Amino acid sequence: MKKLPIEIPKLLSLLGIVFLVILFWNTVFIFPLKLLVVLLHEISHGLAAILTGGKIVSIEVNMNQGGLATTIGGNRFFIISAGYLGSMIWGGTIMVLASRFSFDRQVAMVLGVGLALVGLIYVANFSGKAFTIAFSTLLI
Repeated sequence: MKKLPIEIPKLLSLLGIVFLVILFWNTVFIFPLKLLVVLLHEISHGLAAILTGGKIVSIEVNMNQGGLATTIGGNRFFIISAGYLGSMIWGGTIMVLASRFSFDRQVAMVLGVGLALVGLIYVANFSGKAFTIAFSTLLI
């Protein structure tokens, strides 16, 4: 019998999490995760700017689940494309690292420190900065 690439209990756990997220999508329980996705989306725009020779001016995350990454220089095509693609890559990477390896706490720590640095250096609006620092503190 061929072995599956993921164990059944882990697969069921992931499916259970997906079900709970869908069930509680428009509630206060999922709201912080939605803001995290917005933050990662905007960070991805900023990283694309840096990787193509530009720089980040500021990042905003609003409580209406919107955001803005202001950049200077870099390749506009890659910067614009990086938002949704980056969110997907961040989410997939975090899921794989946390579910397939035994260093989920280290992943949370590194992500928390990284988000704290982004929050302190680049996030410009008060609500975005407060969210970023609070969420990164929880991760750490």
